[in-house]
Amino acid sequence: DFSRVIADALAQVQAGAHVLDINAGVPLTDEAELMAEAVRLGQDTVDVPLCIDSSVLKALEAGLKAAKGKPLVNSVTGE
Repeated sequence: DFSRVIADALAQVQAGAHVLDINAGVPLTDEAELMAEAVRLGQDTVDVPLCIDSSVLKALEAGLKAAKGKPLVNSVTGE
């Protein structure tokens, strides 16, 4: 259920956010799959740049592949 992602994206942009940080770090889940879906939903919901935020390499890759255009990356690891 990604309704919270949509609601939070809309609320943050309505409150003045110029960039939307996407983080899908939910314990015991497939973070890469969640990240890709959250990026797609974020881009379909609001018209601001996205910032992909994860310490998990596969999640970063999935988010970048799902993104349209050039998103920001919040952080990376030595991997």
